[in-house]
Amino acid sequence: MVVTSPPVPFLSAVNAPGYVIAWIASIGVIVGSLGPWAVAGPVSASGIEVDDGYITLVAGAVAALALLLAAVSKVAWTWLAALLAGSVAAIVSFWDLVSGIRNFAEIDSPLGISVGWGLWVVCVCALLVIAGCYVAITGATSDIVSDRSLQQAVRATRVFAIGAVALAAVTAIVAWASLIFYGW
Repeated sequence: MVVTSPPVPFLSAVNAPGYVIAWIASIGVIVGSLGPWAVAGPVSASGIEVDDGYITLVAGAVAALALLLAAVSKVAWTWLAALLAGSVAAIVSFWDLVSGIRNFAEIDSPLGISVGWGLWVVCVCALLVIAGCYVAITGATSDIVSDRSLQQAVRATRVFAIGAVALAAVTAIVAWASLIFYGW
């Protein structure tokens, strides 16, 4: 006689609000990558007009697909892939934000060159992908998470998420410090 266990309910092993935040934020990374990253009067340049926009676009797509897979399976690598993609998007977007603000300050233009909303959206949403994944995995209670591989993913995700958030925070602090001290 074969004994089968009942099917696992959708998102039963994770904190659903954290998952939803991470997934919506991954879509935000995609939208921000397609939006304007630089604006000069009526003219704008989207993220995909520069190489880094493609990096964040792919990172957003990888995060969205990994999170969809995480919703329907208990495969541990999906959460790590989403966190890694969010971290890549955060690092690239904050680097471009600092570079853009610094470079635009050096250009004397009557059009008023500035950073576009798309780059800001990518920066914020990339951090939300990281935070949402962390909340989704660590918010699950230990009696729900009984699968050994998922428990290992929780431990690995905690370490990776803390490192990713710390790196993104340092990048943000450097960006704001350069704005404050150099007047950009």
